[in-house]
Amino acid sequence: MRSFVVAAAASLAIGGCGQAVEPRQSPTEASMSSAMDTAKRGDSSSSAASTTSAASEVPITTTQPTPPQLPGQATTAETLLSSPYHPKRGAWHENVVSVTTESVGAAKLGMTEEEIEEAADVQVELICTECDANMIAVLEPATQFAQFQVRHSCLGFDVIYNPVARQIVRTPGGFELGGTVAELQKTYGPKLRPFHEGVLTPVNGYSIDGDIGRVIFRISESNPSLIDAFMVWPIDGRGC
Repeated sequence: MRSFVVAAAASLAIGGCGQAVEPRQSPTEASMSSAMDTAKRGDSSSSAASTTSAASEVPITTTQPTPPQLPGQATTAETLLSSPYHPKRGAWHENVVSVTTESVGAAKLGMTEEEIEEAADVQVELICTECDANMIAVLEPATQFAQFQVRHSCLGFDVIYNPVARQIVRTPGGFELGGTVAELQKTYGPKLRPFHEGVLTPVNGYSIDGDIGRVIFRISESNPSLIDAFMVWPIDGRGC
């Protein structure tokens, strides 16, 4: 009986010191607590893996440099905006050059040689001291362009067909240099007039007159079905 009282008193004394005594868990409770801890760790690992996967799926973009565009190279609206090279409007080295009864590109009849060079954005070189068409525009690489000449005697223009050129030379009516006689007649019909002129270098073809000049569609000597030159000459009495 005394030993029981002593044990009880000892138990009360320990409780009186303010130290909490954790209750023992039963085997069932311990098993449930362990399972819950394992589930929490699994959720944390899964969340971290999802974050890593989402980060790896973010697209990586890089900016590729735009290559410079060279004169005469095929052009689109996008390449013109991105390229450092912008041809002057009406220049003879544009991909498309318009020919009318008084102009070739931005160069017009009545201009001086210096004004022609400025308007067409080219340099012309003397190729013959005794010829009518004694100045030729320098365009490089020559294989990509038609041949542009300025006639010294009248400051008229000759545009000679180049079959390997990537350039298009055409009239406002849509007829292109290098087209056929049949296509020309279909395009302009009764507006065309037969044209024959020249002794040393005869010119045969068709012409259309404007207010101050005419455009001549020269028929090729080697291929009579082909128009191989556009010639823009004044019609005020000065011969070309």
